[in-house]
Amino acid sequence: MSYTTIFKVPKEGEVETYAEFNNARRGAFNVWAVMAKEYLNIEPLPVFDDDKNWNCIWGLSDSDEVLYSDRIVMEATFDKVMVKRENLLTLAKAMDDFCTRYEPGSLPEQVQTLRELFKDEDCFAVCWQQTSVTCAWEEESDEELDEYGDEISRNYDVSKDTKHYFLFDRLKL
Repeated sequence: MSYTTIFKVPKEGEVETYAEFNNARRGAFNVWAVMAKEYLNIEPLPVFDDDKNWNCIWGLSDSDEVLYSDRIVMEATFDKVMVKRENLLTLAKAMDDFCTRYEPGSLPEQVQTLRELFKDEDCFAVCWQQTSVTCAWEEESDEELDEYGDEISRNYDVSKDTKHYFLFDRLKL
């Protein structure tokens, strides 16, 4: 079964798997389904064949018509997003708020993890791999090829890789 992963991001060095939550559909997909129902009156959430329809749902994170706490939760489901440790309690509060109004999915478990990581001084930020069928936080290594001639991959390093962004730096108020 698929799962959602939270990675601990050190200030320097590769991201580290910190926690996994069974059934990835309880994570980001649940948030998207809830938001589609609440704000776009789409139920059940269909499986779209193109990004145009998904972008309509994902675009809710930029809509002034959407509660700020819901926008935070939606944005936290996106690829390449990180949340700095200093903002983890704000995210946890937004997720708690989301859980009181909607189907919580795996968010209560994630909130607990975020609160743990907030206390960890070695944690610079957190990031997610929303489903185990992807490799969201792997990069090609600068090293030579492996024995089969394939690129060697390594975990993402926030101190040298640049494909990430920080949720609270991007999210419009």
